Amino acid sequence: MNAGVNLTPVVPGLTDNLDNLQAVVRAASEHRASFVNAMPLRLQTGVKEHFLGFLDREYPHLLPRYQSLYAGQYPSRRYDSWVQHSVGFYRERFGV
Repeated sequence: MNAGVNLTPVVPGLTDNLDNLQAVVRAASEHRASFVNAMPLRLQTGVKEHFLGFLDREYPHLLPRYQSLYAGQYPSRRYDSWVQHSVGFYRERFGV
């Protein structure tokens, strides 16, 4: 049986640090996962306003980053590419 890991959502400033991404891919490799996919947080209308309010209360230092990353419901292509590249690097490194 093939099984893998969907590393979703990757949350900017909260779960996207390289040590975290590496640890997840390493653990997936150690448990013989067939794949690891990653996708950054998506902020749909309604959810976006609620989540930005949460950030403003709990992590106000992250709010400017989110306002920059999320013009719409998806993060910038640059950030998405960074997530894909980072996780891809660790997939290669750990043989997943």
